Amino acid sequence: MVKIPVRNLFRVKTKEMLLGFKTDSVVVFEDNIELALSHREIIMLRYVLEALRSLPELPIVSKYVLRNYYSNGIYVSKSINKCFESMITDMVKDQNINRDKRRIVVDMYRDMYTSINLIYNEVLYELLDYATTLSILDFTEIQSDPDLLASIEKVKKEMTKESIDKSYEVLDYIIKNKPEYANNTIARAYISGTVNPNQVRQMLAVRGFVTEIDSRIFKYPIATSFTLGLYNIYDLAIESRSGAKALFLSNKAIQEAEYFAREMQLITMVVRSIVQGDCGSTETINWLVRDASMAGKSDIPNLVGSYYLNEETGKFEAITLNHTHLEGKVIKLRTALSCKYKDKDKVCTTCYGELSYGVHDHTGLGHSSSTNMTAKVSQSILSTKHLVGSASSGSIVLTDTAKKFFMVKNKDSYAFRANILGGKMKIKLLVDQKSGFGIKDIKPGDDVRKLNPLRVSRVSMFAIVTEDIKGNVEYYPITVKTADRYGAFTYEFLEYISNKGYTLDDNDRYVIDLDDWKSGVSFITLPQVEFNFLALSKAIKSEFKYMEQDSKGIPLETPESLLQKVFDLINSKLDVNIALLAVTIYAFTVADPENGDYSLGRFSKKARLARIEDIISHRSLGAGYAWEKVMDRILSPISFESKHPVSHPLDVMVKPNEVILNKYKTFKW
Repeated sequence: MVKIPVRNLFRVKTKEMLLGFKTDSVVVFEDNIELALSHREIIMLRYVLEALRSLPELPIVSKYVLRNYYSNGIYVSKSINKCFESMITDMVKDQNINRDKRRIVVDMYRDMYTSINLIYNEVLYELLDYATTLSILDFTEIQSDPDLLASIEKVKKEMTKESIDKSYEVLDYIIKNKPEYANNTIARAYISGTVNPNQVRQMLAVRGFVTEIDSRIFKYPIATSFTLGLYNIYDLAIESRSGAKALFLSNKAIQEAEYFAREMQLITMVVRSIVQGDCGSTETINWLVRDASMAGKSDIPNLVGSYYLNEETGKFEAITLNHTHLEGKVIKLRTALSCKYKDKDKVCTTCYGELSYGVHDHTGLGHSSSTNMTAKVSQSILSTKHLVGSASSGSIVLTDTAKKFFMVKNKDSYAFRANILGGKMKIKLLVDQKSGFGIKDIKPGDDVRKLNPLRVSRVSMFAIVTEDIKGNVEYYPITVKTADRYGAFTYEFLEYISNKGYTLDDNDRYVIDLDDWKSGVSFITLPQVEFNFLALSKAIKSEFKYMEQDSKGIPLETPESLLQKVFDLINSKLDVNIALLAVTIYAFTVADPENGDYSLGRFSKKARLARIEDIISHRSLGAGYAWEKVMDRILSPISFESKHPVSHPLDVMVKPNEVILNKYKTFKW
C-alpha cells in the first residue's frame, strides 16, 4: 500500500479528494505512527484537518483519525466534535506554541466552522443516494423477539419497577448482542447513541410508570410498548395525561422557565467579561469530588477545566477527565467566587479555568453563563416526555421499626416522635462512613451553611442504638433509601454534629449521641415525588428567588453552599460546568445591602447573597425597566438617585448620554 505523509493531504482540495480518491493507503502521522486507513477514512481525515490549517506548529497525530471517536464502532454526529475537542486540548497543552493561544483558538474555531460547512455542503450532498430511512419493519423485527415478548408478559403479571427495568435490560441485550439485528437500523441507531434510549424503550419494551401533571405517579404502569399499541382504557387514559403534561409544559411551564431565564440574564449581565491572566487570589473552596457511588455519576466531567491546588506540588493544576484519582477527596478549588481582579465586573482566566479558551473577548460572561444553564433547563422541559422513561418515586414509607421512633414531617423528612428523646434511655445514631462520607470534614465551629447537605451525606440506612438504665443495649436498623432516592442530613443536624461531635465504633461507623437533639426537628430529608425536568426547573428557580432568610431578612445561604446546591441540582439530570455556575452565582453577591449598596460583593466584608427581586429592584434602573414590577417598584423618584450606582449594560435605556460619556472616559459615575 502507498504511504502518505499526513501533511501532504493539504495539497489536495477537499472535494477533489472526495470525488477522486478511491484507494486504501497507509498514512504516516507526525507521532511516528503509521495507520492503514480505508479511502473513506482518509477522505474524512482530509476534511477534519481543515481545522488545523492556520496552526502549522501543532503536530498532526494519529488520534485525529475519526475512528477513535466512534460510538460502539459506529460513526455518530459527535465524532467530529470530539476530534476537534482533542485538537484544541493538544493546542493548549503544547508548550512549543508561543503565540497567544486564546487568539489561536479563535482562528481554530473559524477553521472548524469551515470544515463542518465543507462536510455539510460536499460530503452530505454526494451521499444522498446512500441515506437510510426508518421503517416500521425495523421496529416489528425487534418487537417480535421471543425474549423481549416474554419480559413484557412478566411486566403485565407483576406490575413492578423491577420487572420494567428487567424488560429494558432484555431489550438492551438483544439489540447489542443478537447477530440477527446487526443491520437493523433501529439497533444501529440505539447502539451508536444517535437516538434517545428512553424513546426506544417506550417504543419496544414497555411504557412503564407515567405521571400526572403534578408529578404524582399513577398506581399501575403501562405494561405494553407503543409498537404493540395501547389497547385498554386505563393505558389510554393515563397516557393521555402524559400528553396533557406535554401541552402544559410547552405552554405555562416553558413560559415560567423562560421568564426565569430573563430574570437571570438581567442580573448576571453585570459580570461583563473575562480578563487574561491570574488575579493572584489564594482563596479556594473546599470541594468534595463525588464519584458515581455518591451521586449516581462522577463530578469530574463538570469540573473539567477548573484549577485546583495540587497539594503535592503546591501549584494550581487544571482538572481533566483523567483526574479520576480526585474522586472521593476534598480538593481546594479556584472559582469565580474567589476572584480578586481589580474590576469587580470581570473575572480572570485562572479563576474561570481553561474553559476561558472557549470564551471570546467580547462575550458578556455573566449573560452567557446563565443562558447556558437556563437554555438547557428549558429544552429539557420541552423534551421531557422523550427524555424521561418510566417514572420512579422517593416518598417516605416508615417501616414498623421506624414507627417506634419517628414521624414523617413535611411529607419528606424524618423527625423523632415526642417523648422519645430526653428520657432515662440513652439513644445514639449509628451510620456508616459511606453514608456519611462528608462528616469527617466537618470541624467544630464550622459554618455548615457553606455546605450542601447532599455533599455530606447519602444515607441509604442508619441504625438507632438504645441503652436503658440497666445497661441493656438494643439495635434498630432503619432503611431510608426508597427506589432510587437517598436521604440527606439536614443543616440543623449537621450543625448539631459540628458542635456535639462524634465517635467511631469498632467497625469505623459514626456514632452520634442524641442526648441534646430535639424531638420534632427534621434530621434526614428525602424527596417525595418523581424529580422530573419541571421539578428541576422549579427547584433551581427556588434557589435564586426564595432564598431561606433569618428573622432580619438576611439569606442564610452562602455563595459557596449555593454553588454546591445548584451544581448538584442541575447536574442530577443535565450537565453544566462549574465555571458557568460560579459566574452566575457571583452575580448574586451584593456588597452591603443594609446601606443600599447592591453592587457585586467582591472586596466587601459585608458581602452576601441577595434574591432576584431585591437585586433587580436596587441594582440597576435600566434592568428594572426590563422586569415585571415596573409600576410599584421601579417608577419612583428614589429609583433615579442612588448612592451606589451600578454599571449595567441596560443603563443606556435611562441614561444614554452619561453611558456614552463614561465609555469615552469623559464622565465618571
